[in-house]
Amino acid sequence: MTKSKILVILIGIIILVIIGYFLFNNPNSIEDPRIIAENWIKNNSPAYISDGFDLKYIDGDDYQLNFEFQSRSAGPRTIEVFIDSGKVVNSVIDKSYSEFYNDITTYSVPLFFIDSEENLVEIQRIIESEPTPSIAILELIKGLTEEEIDLGLFSSINPETKLNNIDILDGTAFVDFDENLDVSGSAMVLAVRNQIEQTLLNFPNINNVIISINGETEEILQP
Repeated sequence: MTKSKILVILIGIIILVIIGYFLFNNPNSIEDPRIIAENWIKNNSPAYISDGFDLKYIDGDDYQLNFEFQSRSAGPRTIEVFIDSGKVVNSVIDKSYSEFYNDITTYSVPLFFIDSEENLVEIQRIIESEPTPSIAILELIKGLTEEEIDLGLFSSINPETKLNNIDILDGTAFVDFDENLDVSGSAMVLAVRNQIEQTLLNFPNINNVIISINGETEEILQP
């Protein structure tokens, strides 16, 4: 065997040893960034772990990957995951705040509840995503915080109510709930309608509200 062949073999062995060393000591270097991001979200993201489900990959590259998921309290949400050298270095929820650096941008949304004299009262609810009609209704269904209860407020809306759908068409909000919204008694019916309508009418693109239960607008919320 010639010296040149021996040299080639030795170089090949050295290259294989180097590759094996880096693969053994840095397994994430060959791991799919999408898998790294998904595993991090499911095991480490506070927003997802607290009440998220149905995680879906949208798009991205080796550095930034975009996902969406459903939140039991806030509906659809987005999460951007940033990866460097096989490790997650940042995650941003709803394009507004970082789970790593706590640079949280907060918003407020007006909600309407009832006081002890059965008057409609507006409160400002602090939320972590830009207000939309669906988020406002979900916050309304969620009910009062302890601080708001201490103010003597209450809600006529059953917290078990589910928002089925909401559409805005030509200034009219068509909002559909499940059967848990239905109540009886003129005072309760009026309070439920007022809470929903006034909460939605705060949005500048809404000037009328039509409420339905499981698609039905007739014979619902009757005294």
